[in-house]
Amino acid sequence: MSISLTSNGKIQLTDLTTDGSLLSDADYATGHLDVYVSHNAEKATLTPTVKSGDTITVNDAPAESGKAATINLTDAETTAKIIVHRAGDSYVDGTYTVTFHKAADQAAPVFIEQPMSEVQEYIVGDGSAYVKPLHVFANANGTVTYQWYSNTTNSTEGGTAIADATDPTYIPATDTAGDQYYYCVATNGSSTTSSTCAHVIVYDEPIQSISWSMKTPKLPEEKKRNYSKVTQPASTIKRRYECNAAYSKCYI
Repeated sequence: MSISLTSNGKIQLTDLTTDGSLLSDADYATGHLDVYVSHNAEKATLTPTVKSGDTITVNDAPAESGKAATINLTDAETTAKIIVHRAGDSYVDGTYTVTFHKAADQAAPVFIEQPMSEVQEYIVGDGSAYVKPLHVFANANGTVTYQWYSNTTNSTEGGTAIADATDPTYIPATDTAGDQYYYCVATNGSSTTSSTCAHVIVYDEPIQSISWSMKTPKLPEEKKRNYSKVTQPASTIKRRYECNAAYSKCYI
């Protein structure tokens, strides 16, 4: 990322990395990051990067671009403040905050991020460009592992484990039509917690072609007198629409 200046003169970071885990929609460009670390973490690092000539402070202490700055984690939540500065009266300092959240000191995993709640609808064969991944994130006082399940009902009981689906992110399959629910089980040692269910519907792809003709209407006799010449001959306009019956949508 190379942009370091907004239209209003506010100076920006060009990159920011941290220890810990982020949620799927995290973006430091918003000005804030929530970072999740282990329950017993005492320190964490963040690494801000700026354009050459800009300067950085982290919690009011000078920091070097591209070098890790250490943050002492004294509480369950600790917030660090980053300020980016460029010399000159026409520039506005950029301000960023990073909040480090310690995991709860408990065995049962706690889901910080759940799968999307809106029903997701696709057509058989939709690829990764169309299918939205399902994301989860859970923490506990140990190492959390994940396993995704599918089910035919909106329940986290009686589902079928999906082979090799052991990452926090899962992309639903669209190779066959069906109505499925997906959930994830997070495990820490002998303790488990289930996420909420995500509802995914995959439709067959019945394509219908509809054609019709429209002929140029004839002008009434009294209207023809207003025109010295009619240059538009009667013509036929054909349009082909591809319709998906399941969606009840038509595409020209």
